[in-house]
Amino acid sequence: MSDAYITVIGIGIQTLLYLLGGYAMVIRNDSVTKGLSDDVKGIQTNLKDLAIVITQLAVQASRLDNLSQRMNSVDDRVNDLAHGRGFIREYRGQIEGEYKGG
Repeated sequence: MSDAYITVIGIGIQTLLYLLGGYAMVIRNDSVTKGLSDDVKGIQTNLKDLAIVITQLAVQASRLDNLSQRMNSVDDRVNDLAHGRGFIREYRGQIEGEYKGG
């Protein structure tokens, strides 16, 4: 065999090794991509759960604000009555007149 044949065979073997290496990289990258895809799906599920919790917290904060406003309103009414402003109802529920204090 001449040197030309040996060179062609060497180049053929080298090309085959490059192609096998490339194929191995594709297979490896495919498995890594599947693993990353599973991780991303898990993160998406966690984010959905977190969004639900944040929404519930926002609703609770709104309810607490409304409750606080109502408590302040009741406190103002009681304070007004203590200072003689407002109406006092008789035991039967009828309005007797303005509270004069006493």
